[in-house]
Amino acid sequence: MQQKLLDMLLKNKSILTVLDCAEEIGLPDWYLVGGSIPQTVWNTLCGLPVDYGINDYDLIYFDPVHEKNPDKESSLQKAVGKIPIEIVNQAFVHMWLPKYLVHDMEPYGSIEQVMQLTSATAIAVGIKKEHGRYVVYAPYGLEDVFNMIIRPNKGLFTKKMYDIKAEKWKATWPKLEVQPWE
Repeated sequence: MQQKLLDMLLKNKSILTVLDCAEEIGLPDWYLVGGSIPQTVWNTLCGLPVDYGINDYDLIYFDPVHEKNPDKESSLQKAVGKIPIEIVNQAFVHMWLPKYLVHDMEPYGSIEQVMQLTSATAIAVGIKKEHGRYVVYAPYGLEDVFNMIIRPNKGLFTKKMYDIKAEKWKATWPKLEVQPWE
């Protein structure tokens, strides 16, 4: 199933560009994550342009020593050109994310833990390129992505946050099956 995922993702030129540029620039312990991964798959399954409905591309990395890596982040922004990309060091998210969650959180221990705590299983997928090879991390598998199922992951985010995202995605991809929070 990972090869099927890669085949679909690598048809999205923005994803390919981000992966190539991120590998070259070398941020520590990074993945391309977020909505762009399942959305590219859903677009392919629905016969839509591969970048339909994708607002941005989220690149996360984990550097517990430096809160920001401005040189590498700036280089990556420049390298991807007009591709809308958000770059976040997840090692320091615990310092600002709680104001959106309305509860405290412990610092993440790894980049993989970050992906395990996403709001829905379908977006708990990351891809990176190391030494010319693609690496996929999907702690909940890929079935929900390919079956177009939005299933809540209650690890960190609130019901309200999940509902807002799920409603937005359902409006953009009507074939999605949204599982209730309860």
